[in-house]
Amino acid sequence: MFSRFIARLAVLVLAATGLVALAATPASAALPGFHFVDAQSELRGSEDFKEVVVRCDDGEVLIGISYLIEGWTRSVVVDDMTPNGSATTQPTSAVLTAYESDPTSSPWSLIGTATCVEPLSRDVYVLSNPSEHNGPGDFHSATAQCAIADVVLGAGYTMVGARGGAAVDELLPSIGAGPGIFVAAYQTDAFSGDWSLTAYAICGPPVSGLTTERGASENNTEDKSAEITCTGDRVPISAWWNFTGSTGDASVDDIFTSASTSQMVIAASGLDPISTNWRFDMYVRCASR
Repeated sequence: MFSRFIARLAVLVLAATGLVALAATPASAALPGFHFVDAQSELRGSEDFKEVVVRCDDGEVLIGISYLIEGWTRSVVVDDMTPNGSATTQPTSAVLTAYESDPTSSPWSLIGTATCVEPLSRDVYVLSNPSEHNGPGDFHSATAQCAIADVVLGAGYTMVGARGGAAVDELLPSIGAGPGIFVAAYQTDAFSGDWSLTAYAICGPPVSGLTTERGASENNTEDKSAEITCTGDRVPISAWWNFTGSTGDASVDDIFTSASTSQMVIAASGLDPISTNWRFDMYVRCASR
């Protein structure tokens, strides 16, 4: 699977600009047993819904989630990227689902990737929080925050009731009383039904070399991608984003990683052609291996 990711990396047109490293977190330990595990949806045809469960190996802990839509991407949105685990149970797997926002006869599939490690110095845990407004409307948002002494390692989200009718516009570090994750979604096409959004923060102890690196895609009307490389012995464990200028008209197709090159790539496309300039900012969580 990684060989395909690396090949995909070579052919993407990547634009990483304005790279900024946010403040490092005081270290406690590196990432023991760090590796990626991936799984592909059983359905790989033109069905309008795909689901995949990706699991870390026995005894390991999940600290990040990413994905790749293989095949047709222009009218597909990832509806759920949900870790298991809770405030008292360490996460070990994630469920990812994707829907077509508009019908297509082209084949496509969903690949989920889990960032896995052996147990850290303290337990990893998951905190979730639903959006305040859980009815109709074109926009929902939610924030999940970790305990003040811990850090955000990864993130996830769940949309209920949207079924391809909404796309995540922002998934990024929050600014609040403690470390956290903010997620926001817009309807891709107006619908009157109820829908909701829940944010998930994968929290844990500070690890060595932990920073958030920031980059940006090009700003134009085309589909686009961006990459960030973690420096030194550091590797990417999670990636987040926020769009500017698309407001429900664009979606992230791919978030994929390469352990050998320490790169993480995000690729995004318009669900329909977008006639005005749009872009996304990219945030990558890097840590010492």
